[in-house]
Amino acid sequence: MIQMALINCPECEKKVSDQSMSCPQCGYPIKVSFVSKPHSTPVRTQVKKDDTSSPFMIIIGIFIAIFAIATCSNDKTSSSPKSSITSSGAVGGEMSTMEECKQKLEYTAQKYNVTYTVTMNERDYFSAKIVKDGIESDLLAICDKKDDYYHAMFEIPN
Repeated sequence: MIQMALINCPECEKKVSDQSMSCPQCGYPIKVSFVSKPHSTPVRTQVKKDDTSSPFMIIIGIFIAIFAIATCSNDKTSSSPKSSITSSGAVGGEMSTMEECKQKLEYTAQKYNVTYTVTMNERDYFSAKIVKDGIESDLLAICDKKDDYYHAMFEIPN
């Protein structure tokens, strides 16, 4: 059995059958057809959540965070570029004072046309990294007190 209802025309506000194709007063098109659906009781369905996905996603997120931190921390930038300058030998000697030892390092640096960057300057110990052509190397210049003398060691870059 088809149920009919009266609705208001959206254009002229006159009563029109919901089965009409258009308003008989103004000609405004009414919805083509209304299909009456039998009334039924809605059935609720439960969607079961996958309890394993949430912890899995957390673990994946932690791994991604650790990877990102490790990648960023390995990208160490310094004011001077590093190089793979190697040593072809070392110059050393014994001096009576720390000042004489430092003078020996300065003389050696000038002789080999390099400079150095001081890394530690204490009363009985001095160390520096050799800089060649503006590039800081891992080579060292050291003055160290042993017994009654100061020992100088200067790694000569290739």
